[in-house]
Amino acid sequence: MQVRLASYESRTVTRISTLLDARFKKDGFRQESNAEEALKLLDSEIVIESIHMKRHSNDEVNENDTNSKEESSNTLLYFLAQRRQRKNRTTNVDAIITRRQYLELEHCDGDTNPLLYWKANAKPKDVLAQLARKDLCIPSSSVESERVFSTAGLIVNDRRSSLKPETVDMLVFLHKNLCSTKISKLE
Repeated sequence: MQVRLASYESRTVTRISTLLDARFKKDGFRQESNAEEALKLLDSEIVIESIHMKRHSNDEVNENDTNSKEESSNTLLYFLAQRRQRKNRTTNVDAIITRRQYLELEHCDGDTNPLLYWKANAKPKDVLAQLARKDLCIPSSSVESERVFSTAGLIVNDRRSSLKPETVDMLVFLHKNLCSTKISKLE
């Protein structure tokens, strides 16, 4: 078992997913060096996701910015709002703080579904919850890709061996999407 699972500790996706699984966190690694590498990867993922989320929130803030400036200049604590806006915050420091706060939380029970955990404990604009949704939702089997290859094998046969790759791609795409549309209509 150790030999079979040892390679998974060195893969990026499984490292981050292990950390984001509240049942395991750092304790899910056999080697401490793999856990430290996973923490570095998680920090970089948090930074990237934070920048992405800030860009989207800045677009929304810019639309409402003119109204809020007029309202906030009339408030008594206007100087505090200005000071908060001027404060320099780096995404790297925010990533480390976010990660540490998460790792200091208690582990959840072994039978807890990690996706349900993040759904219940997610705060608005929670970077870790976004990462968990992205990394923990990866399909655990290759059944769907095997079906696509099987479909391609049925399309390209001895009689249709001279089809261009682009044509095969379009036919596989149409087969996959038209079949799923028919199934959803029947339900």
